[in-house]
Amino acid sequence: MDLSEGTEKLDQVVSYLKGEISKIRAGQASPEMVEDISVDVYSSRMPVSHVATIAVPDPRTIHIQPWDQGNVKSIEKAILASGIGITPIVDGKVIRLSIPPLTAELREQYIHTMKEKVEDARVSIRGIRHKMLDALEEQRTGGGFSEDEVKRMKDEVEKEVKRVMDEIDTLSEAKEEELRTV
Repeated sequence: MDLSEGTEKLDQVVSYLKGEISKIRAGQASPEMVEDISVDVYSSRMPVSHVATIAVPDPRTIHIQPWDQGNVKSIEKAILASGIGITPIVDGKVIRLSIPPLTAELREQYIHTMKEKVEDARVSIRGIRHKMLDALEEQRTGGGFSEDEVKRMKDEVEKEVKRVMDEIDTLSEAKEEELRTV
């Protein structure tokens, strides 16, 4: 694994983590909370975002407007089964989700979940780092690079890993602050 391939994989871990963290409810409505919920429509399973328009008219409400009105019941059923803890209200052609304020216990649970996801990302990054360093060591023993070149490239790997870890720390701190804000 060369440096550019490793850097790309590190950035993919960060992107994945951003997506996972954005799905954690912080007491405010956001489309990410429901857009990936799978709905049984047209004899297959599709995310809500593929069958409806998702809007956030205010910080405590999500509106889901299916493109095909026959999918209203399917979307309602999928939201109830998803475990997000919000009961949908069907208002004709629109499904409304009212986001309740978070309790202190729920905030702590979400922070714990977020920290688990962050730790999983760190483990992935350490695995990528290990593979990158192993590849450099193979290059050195195979005669592809001199020891000085390998040392320089190892320093670059460590610099990239530090950059990504710092980015993850920043994401984690921002989300924790968002979750703790009442």
